Amino acid sequence: MPEVDFDIVTLGHGSGGKLTNDLLDKGIFTLFQNDMLQQRHDGAFFELNGKLAFTTDSFVVNPIFFPGGNIGELAVNGTVNDLAMCGADPKYISLGLIIEEGMRMDDLWEVLAGVKISAERAGVDVITFTLAMTLIARAVTASNGEDGDGGGGDDSDGGGRDGNAPEGRSDE
Repeated sequence: MPEVDFDIVTLGHGSGGKLTNDLLDKGIFTLFQNDMLQQRHDGAFFELNGKLAFTTDSFVVNPIFFPGGNIGELAVNGTVNDLAMCGADPKYISLGLIIEEGMRMDDLWEVLAGVKISAERAGVDVITFTLAMTLIARAVTASNGEDGDGGGGDDSDGGGRDGNAPEGRSDE
């Protein structure tokens, strides 16, 4: 895990200022080193010849950590699979991160490590990315007690490390 001066993600990490640059310099650019990403653009410049295949995918799962992996691995593998199913030989991916304010930094690094490992296994480079922060309101559910839980409670899973399979789906 990179050494950073913060334990959790804040909205400031998506502001484009010092916190953003610290996150990028100590994390993203260090972890995913390649010539195209090191250009530090909001896009990627590269040349390809011949027929191209292109896809975009996104994933929302809860919890983000589950038996066999995490959302970072799922995102890379799902996107690479989409290209492979087109008959393509995947080479590059773009990474879109929408991070909830309050996420523990070590959890973010674990997700990014999953992205890196999956990208390396698939033989693809992360050549551009986008970073956004969000406030996500947690729903509180109420119960009439008939289901035996004795009342309402927070539906969050405390970080998703309870071994449950993820809920959610890709954008397909």
